[in-house]
Amino acid sequence: MGQPDAGSPPLEDLARHVDPFIGTDDSNSPFPVPGGAGGSTFPGATVPFGMLQLSPDTPTASPSGYRYSDSLIEHFSLTHFNGAGCPNNEDLPFLPHVGEITTSPAADWAGFRTGYDKETEAASPGYYQVTLDGGIKVELTTTTRTGMVRLHYPASKAAQLLLHTGRNATNRDTRSGSVRIVGKDKIRGSATAGGFCGSSKSFQIYFAAQFDRPFTASGTWLGNSLSQVRTSVNGTKSGAFATFDTSQDPVVQMKIGISFVSMDNAEANLAAENAGWDFDAVRAAARDRWNQVLNRVEITGGSDADLEQFYTALYHVFQNPNVASDVNGQYMGFDGFEHKAEGWTVYQNYSGWDIIRSWTHLISAIAPEGPDIIRSMVDDGEKGGLLPFWSHQNVEVNVMVGDPGSVNVANAYAMGVRGFDTESALQLMLKSASNPEDTQRLNLSDWLTHHYAGGNAAISLEYAMADFAISQYAGALGDTAVRDEYLTRSHYWTASWNPTSKLIEPRVGGLQSGATAARIYEVQVHGTAAPATNLALNHAATASASCGDEENPSKAVNGTTNGGYSDKWCDNTSSDKWWQVDLGSVQSIDKIVLHHAGAGGESTAWNTQDFTLSVSTDGVTFETVATVTGNTANVTTHDFAAREARYVKLSIQTPIKADPLGAWACQPVDPSKDCGFIEGNAFQYVWMVPHDLEGLFTLMGGHAEADNRLDELFTELNAGTRRPYFYIGNEPEHGTPWIYNFAQKPWKTQAIVRRIINETFYGGPGGLPGNDDLGSTSAWLVWSYLGMYPAIPGTDVLVINGPWFPSAKVHLANGHVLTIEGEGAGPSSKYIQSLAIDGKASTKTFVRFADIASGATLKYVMGATANESWGSGEGDRPPSFAP
Repeated sequence: MGQPDAGSPPLEDLARHVDPFIGTDDSNSPFPVPGGAGGSTFPGATVPFGMLQLSPDTPTASPSGYRYSDSLIEHFSLTHFNGAGCPNNEDLPFLPHVGEITTSPAADWAGFRTGYDKETEAASPGYYQVTLDGGIKVELTTTTRTGMVRLHYPASKAAQLLLHTGRNATNRDTRSGSVRIVGKDKIRGSATAGGFCGSSKSFQIYFAAQFDRPFTASGTWLGNSLSQVRTSVNGTKSGAFATFDTSQDPVVQMKIGISFVSMDNAEANLAAENAGWDFDAVRAAARDRWNQVLNRVEITGGSDADLEQFYTALYHVFQNPNVASDVNGQYMGFDGFEHKAEGWTVYQNYSGWDIIRSWTHLISAIAPEGPDIIRSMVDDGEKGGLLPFWSHQNVEVNVMVGDPGSVNVANAYAMGVRGFDTESALQLMLKSASNPEDTQRLNLSDWLTHHYAGGNAAISLEYAMADFAISQYAGALGDTAVRDEYLTRSHYWTASWNPTSKLIEPRVGGLQSGATAARIYEVQVHGTAAPATNLALNHAATASASCGDEENPSKAVNGTTNGGYSDKWCDNTSSDKWWQVDLGSVQSIDKIVLHHAGAGGESTAWNTQDFTLSVSTDGVTFETVATVTGNTANVTTHDFAAREARYVKLSIQTPIKADPLGAWACQPVDPSKDCGFIEGNAFQYVWMVPHDLEGLFTLMGGHAEADNRLDELFTELNAGTRRPYFYIGNEPEHGTPWIYNFAQKPWKTQAIVRRIINETFYGGPGGLPGNDDLGSTSAWLVWSYLGMYPAIPGTDVLVINGPWFPSAKVHLANGHVLTIEGEGAGPSSKYIQSLAIDGKASTKTFVRFADIASGATLKYVMGATANESWGSGEGDRPPSFAP
């Protein structure tokens, strides 16, 4: 007690190879997904799976957090995701400042932004430092549940620390917070957090901050009101400041504990993990914690640049999920109630759609924390009703599509993870996969009835993959009936095969709940006084009804269209569908812009077809200013002669275009649009049948045709969503480079994986090809460097591409060691000449993890010239699974 939470002594200081700035700026993708131009990583201090992430935030970061090229720092804050594609976190922002505080910082928080000296900025695992304009040096470090800040001020009697409890990245100034100054050296409080990707769901974060010297003055603010007398406030735009005299001693330290349960727990976390004031000891302990994790893979050989790439990727893999239980075991469950974990640690924050591709396999293989992570997922399902989809702390935000909770648990079980309620997990899987009234699967009734998800081929492929994972999991548990049923269902993907185009394409589904809904992603109203200003932004909106809490009327005036499929207003129940906004006062308006379904990434067939726009000064008498029939556009602009109006109303006569059941949707196929797909196009998604690639090859016309089409796909490597080529910057295609092995051309996999590493990953801020998505892209890189990849979700099949490094010693989570040797390996030796497993020659282009999990040695001979005979036999290819 009272000491920083250090781990065991590290074997080697591998943290020296990590560059936390990698991924903090844009990549070179020409058409990235929204919010996915760069890695969206953060450079600040955290420990493996730490509850908090102490890091700077800058004005133009995409989608939030930190951008390396920004010249200003807005503030530092306590919570960040590693590489998420929507604005997130930035809870409890704070900022050092020199000068008297005479007005409420909430009135102009941006006015406190500060420049900084780039030459002084440095980051390493568990530590960050920078010197701000005015000579304020900031140092950050953390334990699991606490942060520590060391501030070096210039000599001043007005050295300030500002702490904002009413602001974060997802709702700048409208969420409530509370703050209380306790004595002369403590600040306590809470903030309302959440709102990821447009979600209306929120949760509380509690904090206990303590300083190493008394304040000379302090105060609070609430809205535009500033007080040096009031010691506590509660409400929106709330915060506190503390003043120090640094005339003689320039250093001020703050430590802060957090909890998602209670204030008492935040204080207990602080007392347990950091009772003293030894910043350097806490920093050293954080680095030791990282070295314990990084030493799980010991690399021998390789250049400094390669080691930096590898260990930075491994570092990013272990930043999420995050410890959610306090030192006393208490945590907030998905049922909204407090619970206590006895003898295990609870983790939360899962980027489900992303991490199913390879992250869960990697964590299962090398992380002793894996059983608690999967137990946490199942616990979330038991308390919340369904396995986590895309979760933020103890709330489900339902971002993206598919059934990732089922796949994640199946992945982990296949890789040997135990220690969770396996039968409970199976029942949760079956519930989501079979009950259209209690599921996270969009258009599940279509899948069950027609064998495709109406309007979206990507969703159909996700369901096929999830059903296969359920089949494998049930079979491993001995439930052969479920195994066989879901293996048959996993073949439903063939219903989306268009034999004419030889692509997997979206089809028109049944007229079910949601499919016939009115959908509006954003409404903009413009006037004559300031034509560029959106007069509707964040104003009060009402509507005939809503599809659910997440798709309420206010979503159409929140200023975004890229926050996922819940970032819209929709109505799927009313016969008379309408939406209305109150501009707050009568104004002169002359233009209305509507963003329909296609603007938010949904099928363009769901764009609002027939509608009228009308305006009113009193909300009673309306005048029509636009009438539209047969609309197909994603965005419609409606100009009209200026009118005085306070209310704008959209009345919808025909929500969507009703095509015949089973017809091919989104015709003609156009790779420049992601119609009928999720962040991609038909030429990219056609390969996402990892469990039945032999079946796909047959439909394509055989291995030779598949080989030719793969060659064409890899013309570009980070093409983005609008070109018919490979896109490493987003997860659905992560396994595609290994498909050559299934087509008996393994040397092409070996070559293309090397090309992707060389051409799309590199050192520096732009060095990740797309969002890291809570470690998903970094997991891809770790697997690729090691020479294998879990290409078939739901299984332990590792498809081989050959190692980059001469030697890698992988310490498995079960205590055994996997040794990977690459004789002659290096940047120019990309081709496998031979492979021996524990001394026995093998030409198979895959291994099963179960066969090497007890410890093994994979000895490769690598060379600069392709050995086209190795691994090219029919019996060498990885398995395909057909009913």
